[in-house]
Amino acid sequence: MPVEIAGSHIFATTAPATATAAESPRAAAIDAELNRLRWENQASAALLELVGQVSLAEDLPTAGMTLVSGLQQHLGVDRVALGVVGRGSRKCKLLAISGMSEFDRNSPLARALQSAIEETAWSESPRAWSPAATLDNCTTLATALSQLAAVVGTRGLSGQRLQTADGTLVGVWLMWGDPRVTQASQSLDFAHAASSPLAAALDAAGRAARVAWLRPIRRRLASYSLRVTLCLGVAAVCGILALPWQYKIGCEAELQPVTRRFVQAPFAGLFEKSLVKPGDFVHRNQVLGRLDGRELRIEAASLEADANRAARSREANMAVNKTAAAQMDKLEMDRLEMKRQLLACRASQLDITSPLDGLVIAGDLEKSQGAPLSVGQSLYEIAPLDRMVLEVAIPVEEISHVRNGCEVTISLDAYPGQSWTATLLRVQPRAEVREADNVFIGEVELDNAAGQLRPGLKGRVKLLSDSRALGWIALHKPWNRLMAWLGI
Repeated sequence: MPVEIAGSHIFATTAPATATAAESPRAAAIDAELNRLRWENQASAALLELVGQVSLAEDLPTAGMTLVSGLQQHLGVDRVALGVVGRGSRKCKLLAISGMSEFDRNSPLARALQSAIEETAWSESPRAWSPAATLDNCTTLATALSQLAAVVGTRGLSGQRLQTADGTLVGVWLMWGDPRVTQASQSLDFAHAASSPLAAALDAAGRAARVAWLRPIRRRLASYSLRVTLCLGVAAVCGILALPWQYKIGCEAELQPVTRRFVQAPFAGLFEKSLVKPGDFVHRNQVLGRLDGRELRIEAASLEADANRAARSREANMAVNKTAAAQMDKLEMDRLEMKRQLLACRASQLDITSPLDGLVIAGDLEKSQGAPLSVGQSLYEIAPLDRMVLEVAIPVEEISHVRNGCEVTISLDAYPGQSWTATLLRVQPRAEVREADNVFIGEVELDNAAGQLRPGLKGRVKLLSDSRALGWIALHKPWNRLMAWLGI
């Protein structure tokens, strides 16, 4: 006859008394109902008492012994054994055996119990064994439970998983003894109904045991006066603040090429066409763009005509012995020849070429065709990317704690979760303003053989300085600000 407890049914482990022959059927039914209700009340009270005792146990072994002893007494079986699942583990370990405060884990009984507990722990249904093997709702085994039955010399043995309401496996308990008790449907239903509350109680005892090492400290502190407690607390805080720790300086950083070349306009003229775009890889002497040569060709033709005219004038003057005029014509011819050579040099520079192998990182001139250029105007920026330099912006107030050669940990925004380790090579001797902050620029060189680093990438850098006390690390910046505010 069932009674509802925490969503499960509890059944009596003994049959209710039957009516005597002299009693009427109605009286017999009333007696049976009274016996059922009496059993349900007793079972409920026993379960509640057992849950409370297990929950209040000081440690897990005490909780386990309380649990197996209470189940043995309530169910009237020979023995009860308990195994628990470790936190974050899939192994169920034998914890307690009723009537045995200590046991040898290498004994045949302990080994057989361990095997049966593990087999029951990862089974989806209740486990039971008997020679007859006629029980309903149970899985008959001829393995671990049968071997355990042979060791303990019993004809009845069953097991039950202890699971919390959310399905977390906490442990397993086994009982053995008279098969009329251990494998009765009432006993198995009681074990199933008690699984969730007992698992919750055992789990609570395990959590309490994990902080049991704090209890002696708490009791010792409680025995002292408030003044002594405060002194001990202050001493503990001071001791923690005095612990040495490596000081890390956080800085902003930006990647730049180690070498960069600016390709400039060789002379004033018109830009005709760009042949590359930013992001293109170019080789040495590759044509990047062209200048318009029409003006040069027109001027060269004009110079040629002027040179021919000066030559004929010189010949005429020489014929009539006008030496001075002939000399002037010769000088004009020399001037025109020099100008022609200059135009020829410029004509050879109409094709703008790359001075080295590298990546075009600036110079988007597709929309500048036909635009006038001035002498020295920057057209392209070329940089080889096999090595990169990381420019680290070190705050002025931290420069005294930075030295060349200190270790650097680099995290780039473009590659979250990835970091690089390098060495600080040098720090520029003069501070400069970057993004409204006064900083010193430190340089860190990085190998970029894989080509994943690009100019302009930003990130964060931690400079590993010398070890300092935790208190100094936590308080030196507020202290310095306070001193500056006070003018000290």
